[in-house]
Amino acid sequence: MASESANDGALLGHAQDCKTRGNAEYARADYDAAAASYTDGLEWLIDPVDESAGSAEPPVDPEAPSTPTEPAPDSPSEPIATVAPNPDAAPTPDAAPSTPDAASTPLSSPSDPSAPPPDPTELERKRYAARFRPAFRSLASVLLSNRAACHLQHQKYEETKSDCDLSLELDPKYAKAMLRRAKANEALTKLSDALADYQAALAIDGSLSEAREAARTLPARIKEQQEKEKEEMIGKLKELGNSVLGWFGLSTDNFKFVQDPKTGGYSVNFQQ
Repeated sequence: MASESANDGALLGHAQDCKTRGNAEYARADYDAAAASYTDGLEWLIDPVDESAGSAEPPVDPEAPSTPTEPAPDSPSEPIATVAPNPDAAPTPDAAPSTPDAASTPLSSPSDPSAPPPDPTELERKRYAARFRPAFRSLASVLLSNRAACHLQHQKYEETKSDCDLSLELDPKYAKAMLRRAKANEALTKLSDALADYQAALAIDGSLSEAREAARTLPARIKEQQEKEKEEMIGKLKELGNSVLGWFGLSTDNFKFVQDPKTGGYSVNFQQ
């Protein structure tokens, strides 16, 4: 037991060295090097027992679509001497929380067998999260979120979202991972998803001024986006309608859509 605890401490120390090195590289705007350092840190924390046996993986529905297994990153190089990042430099990625908090709790048990199977992407996230023992999940969540910050700097929004999803699988209450995923969703014009993440981050940490401002302005943008999408849909329906009604000497101009200001619904009136 003592030797296992000492080994865990050594692995955490190596991963922490990689995170410190990555933070220093991030502060120098060397985002590729920082992402590689965070990946090295994750490699130190992956449980080799779970890699080979896969016993911690949740059961897979045999009828669910199969997805490729996520490749393991390259073996980490020997950690170099650590460089202390400037704590005042913004936006320096985060330090690991001092206590495991939610990240130390095991993954939830498989869903009710009567419920529909989870989507393949969710299964992949759970498989990946299961490769980290509870004692390592807090730091692994920070490393994934920090790597997402590197992707965000390169405007790789899908990669940002993917790493934040994994980070939140390990620690569902990690506000900064929510904030980074919200920024990625906003850049991908998934405004409703972005708003949900900003609001969730604010519920955990009310001091996030960026999230507070986004939560204030996004509803109007979402409404504008929905109206634009509605107009595009009506335009396509009109084109389709004209192609059919033309055979009868009619067009969609013979049908007038009137919106009810109270309910927002539409009624259709025919006119010659």
